[in-house]
Amino acid sequence: MPKILHTADLRLGAKFLGLGRAGDKVRAQLKRSWTAVIETAIAEKVDAVIVAGGLFDSSEVSRPAIEFILKEIARLGKVPVVMVPGMCDHLGKGSLYYHFDLIERPENLFVIVTPNETLKLKELNLAVIGCPAFGPKSKESPLSGVRAPKDGFSVIVAAGTWHGDNHPISESEIAKTGAHYVALGGEPSFKSGVGGEITYAFSGPPEATSFSVSGAAGIVIVDLAKKPVTAEFQPLGVLVWKQETASSVESLKNLLERERGENRLLQGRLTGEHQTGFFELDETIKGFKDQFLFLNIKDERKFTADKAQFPLQTVAGQFIHLVEENLKKSRPEEKEFYQEVLSLGTSLASPISKE
Repeated sequence: MPKILHTADLRLGAKFLGLGRAGDKVRAQLKRSWTAVIETAIAEKVDAVIVAGGLFDSSEVSRPAIEFILKEIARLGKVPVVMVPGMCDHLGKGSLYYHFDLIERPENLFVIVTPNETLKLKELNLAVIGCPAFGPKSKESPLSGVRAPKDGFSVIVAAGTWHGDNHPISESEIAKTGAHYVALGGEPSFKSGVGGEITYAFSGPPEATSFSVSGAAGIVIVDLAKKPVTAEFQPLGVLVWKQETASSVESLKNLLERERGENRLLQGRLTGEHQTGFFELDETIKGFKDQFLFLNIKDERKFTADKAQFPLQTVAGQFIHLVEENLKKSRPEEKEFYQEVLSLGTSLASPISKE
């Protein structure tokens, strides 16, 4: 009875330019994540592996990246790996999937590049129907008109968005397919359910790749023999991406102490108000920089100058007055600049404490 590992959306080849040097470490972790997927398939003794799109971050990927994927797939021996192009690594012009045949590929890899193509794995009594994406955008559901064969086990593989505008997927479309299981990609986190009597799941990525997504990353183990078919999520990712807000320097210190870790990426915001101390933020995070994979704290505090400390007849007072006037008149996109000018200027003009 077929037991399947379902994965999607690894997005190998993503740049992560906003992470600076940490981007290299995240890219390396994505490769380790694919190795972990293969090792999980071996440990779970699955009968097949299904990749529902998004294995690569784009349709144009380097040859070394492709060779790495293929080398890992070969470790599975005779266990078939069925791959379907998704919205990121679609079959558009220059698609990497058109060049797969130019590289020595393992015999257990099957890439579906024809609409609604049915791959029959006779040893498993399993039919896999692939719905590849031919571009990054489409208003049509990838499941539209797709029907599974009546005999044996059947799995439909597609990538899209849940009730979205781009490659839309819905439970009503899933219910019409008549498949035993619908393996989906394209959503940022695991989601499963039943459409009619048909079990489906978005696997989510095996490794987290964004600050905007919460929840664990992993793969799905599918047991087609059970009634109803089960889709069990298995955590696999090691990276933790978080966005947090602190309202004071003290609460920020507590936040950093709580969240630190070698596999953690933190984007923070420091809010609230203060009058002096522009530089204490750098001093606060300095000791934590090496305790995160990536750390970035944005100072969004609103500066309010002490009028008694900076009388209008002084140079500092005149400066603060002019900046505050410009801040009031500034366009939304300019306000952050003037706030920083006010913050820095006030700190530089503040008397040094003798304590």
